[in-house]
Amino acid sequence: MFWGLISALVLALGVGTSCAEPRADDLSAQGFREVVRHGRTLWLKEVPNVLARDPLLGFSLKPGVSVRTQERGLDEIIWDKIYTVGADGLRYTPQDALRTRKRFVALWGDSFTFGVGLNDDETLGHYLAGQLPGYRVYNFGVGSSASNIMLARLQETPWSKPLREADGVLVYLPLGADVGRVNGFAVEMGWMGPTPYFVRRGEHFTRQGTLADRYASRANLLTGMIGPKLLEWLGNWPPVYFPWHIQYTCELIRESAQAFQRRYPSSRFIVIGHPLFPLSENLNRCLRDAGLDVRTIAMEQRDEYYIPLDKHPSVKFNTEFAEILAREISREAR
Repeated sequence: MFWGLISALVLALGVGTSCAEPRADDLSAQGFREVVRHGRTLWLKEVPNVLARDPLLGFSLKPGVSVRTQERGLDEIIWDKIYTVGADGLRYTPQDALRTRKRFVALWGDSFTFGVGLNDDETLGHYLAGQLPGYRVYNFGVGSSASNIMLARLQETPWSKPLREADGVLVYLPLGADVGRVNGFAVEMGWMGPTPYFVRRGEHFTRQGTLADRYASRANLLTGMIGPKLLEWLGNWPPVYFPWHIQYTCELIRESAQAFQRRYPSSRFIVIGHPLFPLSENLNRCLRDAGLDVRTIAMEQRDEYYIPLDKHPSVKFNTEFAEILAREISREAR
């Protein structure tokens, strides 16, 4: 009886292994994997994984899946959400009155556009649909994506098949990190290696293998034992964006705009660097010089605009940005 009272007291006080914080190896055994967000180690689990290998693009969303995603620290849950990917391979965007939506908005970007850490009805696309009742919004965002993947999709896949409307607007929301991704910078090669590499042939870009083919030494660096430690010390390689990196990124986006407008000549292609990770002025200038419709939207960097500890856009940010973005889409081309 004495030991029974002691056990009851221990449980009442919350002492014991049942209440202990999980260890990293416990989380690994549960299917979580380590991720690093802005210098902080977290644990992520997606069942099933929302991404699949794609022989043309490198990776893409798995069509027709509902994914439960969880991210956590050792002592706290950051999110526990559901991602829905339609049979068309796009993130599902809840919106009403589809019959009255006569034009399309195609949102292209990476995880910020996709809506990592958010339910389907918390994404930028969902809130934008609420602001633009005459447009049907399609979310082409894919986590970790970049301009080279966009160009390959526009050039080489039946990407427009999900669109039911005859014209509209494509809004590209790249991050400032787009430059490092498409130019095979060492850190980004960790996931960008199998994605397309393009070279200019006459007036147009043509695919020539993958980034891993073009930057084999960087790709091989990541597979060795010393490479990851070296990158921790260097930060990234090359260490800065040089003018030719900016120019190449600019040409990929310009070529993407041309591919889109060959299919939809009466539609608009707008580039807006994401306000939480804007493009450099040099890239914006290059895009404008190339004749693209480039908009710059400045928003204050508030803590409430980010998912805590993770730094992806929050519901509050998406709600406010959708209002601004709707006004930009409603304006005539600049």
